[in-house]
Amino acid sequence: MGPIGIERLWEERFWRPLRVGRTSLRTNGARLRLVTRWLLPQVGGVPYDTQPPSGAQPPPGGGCWLQELKETPGAPPRDAACGRPTAVGQAGLCRAHYAEYLVRLINERGLDPATLYGAAELRAAAERHLPAGRPPQGDNENDAEYALRLRELLAREAPVEPRPSRPSPAP
Repeated sequence: MGPIGIERLWEERFWRPLRVGRTSLRTNGARLRLVTRWLLPQVGGVPYDTQPPSGAQPPPGGGCWLQELKETPGAPPRDAACGRPTAVGQAGLCRAHYAEYLVRLINERGLDPATLYGAAELRAAAERHLPAGRPPQGDNENDAEYALRLRELLAREAPVEPRPSRPSPAP
């Protein structure tokens, strides 16, 4: 089994609703909060933007400033600001573009949320991602030692590798 791409990190290796009480993972914005409050700062010490860059021009009426190709029937494609609604603390980007920006940060650094997993999450991740499946806990191995061994096995046998990103005008 090779390195894990961001798609698997985001959908499979990311927290399941085991932490719903603490993270409100059920709501759309919760994954962004989970990434910005826990994964980026605690795993990678990664700074991230919460304010638009200087010079970002929101469209008339407000909204996401990121330029994208707009197609209008009967007219040639043109670059224009996205214009979708934005939220405070998302660098002037709509939820979709801010999520893309955060995923780019995760990809570039190969951040693995397994360093923040609890015991049940580690067992589930090991079962899903280790080539030989989850190894049994040793007779003389306490829970903390077993968790450490699973974390090390995941890092060694199913690593989340850094991936260079495409150039992007996002923050």
